[in-house]
Amino acid sequence: MPAPPAAWRVERPDAQPVPDALAMSEALLGGTGDAECSAGAHHAQPSPTAQREPVLVVHRVSPAAITVGRAQRGDVDPGAARAEGLEVVLRPSGGGPVLWDDDLIAIDVILPAGHPLLPVDVVEAYRWVGEGVAHALEGLGVTGARALPPAEAREWPCGAAAAMCFGGLSPWEVVVGQRKVLGLSQV
Repeated sequence: MPAPPAAWRVERPDAQPVPDALAMSEALLGGTGDAECSAGAHHAQPSPTAQREPVLVVHRVSPAAITVGRAQRGDVDPGAARAEGLEVVLRPSGGGPVLWDDDLIAIDVILPAGHPLLPVDVVEAYRWVGEGVAHALEGLGVTGARALPPAEAREWPCGAAAAMCFGGLSPWEVVVGQRKVLGLSQV
């Protein structure tokens, strides 16, 4: 489980446009050298001014926008999105398109190189985040929240919706019943 909260730097910016939220996370990630962002490994040369503390950023956004993963640029029609009043924003992580709106809380986890929660295996990097969120949801009274282990995630019936972030399922993402409630991505 994560270190006690006192060992973490926590950022809770006011609601901001999606591009600003992503830029903030990238700036924080750039200050860590080798780091983990959104529970995934980021491999870069360590910065001489690298952060040595884990950082947790809790984002709320306004106005709503659609984010697309770095490999999904063609999955969303920008003209159709604009017609609905939505900007399409490229995010540095992978994964399918996600509507970032008032109902979404985006959490970035940025860990310095060598941190005990930064395993070599990227899939295992997701585990503590997924299990932690499932546990927190249970504590809030959400019955049946659970993080799916890799074998079970591979068997999950996604169908045609798999192209969208919340239609597909990766290991350690959180479900309640048959609904995905937490998506994980990495930089």
